[in-house]
Amino acid sequence: MSRPRINPILAIWLGVLALLVIISGIVGGFQARTYVRGEKVTGTVGYCESHQEYSGGDRHDETTCYGHWATADGTRHDGKIPNAGLADEGHQVTLRALGDRVVSNNVFGALWPFALSLGGLAAVVAILIIRRRVRRLQARESRRDPGGTVRPVSSP
Repeated sequence: MSRPRINPILAIWLGVLALLVIISGIVGGFQARTYVRGEKVTGTVGYCESHQEYSGGDRHDETTCYGHWATADGTRHDGKIPNAGLADEGHQVTLRALGDRVVSNNVFGALWPFALSLGGLAAVVAILIIRRRVRRLQARESRRDPGGTVRPVSSP
C-alpha cells in the first residue's frame, strides 16, 4: 500500500513555516546567548530616530535608538539600544551585553525570536499530528458501510 501524498499547498506552507522557525531560531540563539552569557550593563541612550514604515497598506512610526555602554573590562561600545524609545533619550537603561552585542535586560524582549521559533515548531508538529489523525479517521470511515459492518480492505 502506498503512502498518501501530502497536499502541495500544505507542503509549501509547512516549508515556509519551517524556514521561519530556522531563521528565528538562529536569531533567537544569538540573542539567548547574549542574554544568558552576557553581563548586566548600564547603557545611555544618546539619540533616537523616527521614520515611517509601510506594511500591510498601513503607515506607522518606527523608532530606532542609539547609544553606548561599557563592559566590565572598561571597553566602551556604541550601537543600537533595543527596546528604547524617544522618552528614553538621555536616560540610562539596563541591558545585557556580550561585547558589541547587546539585548534588553527583559527576558521576553531578549528571547522573543527564540520563543517564536519554538511556537512555530509546535505549530508544525500540531499540523502534522492533526493531519495524521484526520487521515486515520477517514480511512476508518471508508471501511465501514452504511449498515455499520466492517468491509475487508482489498490491497492492490
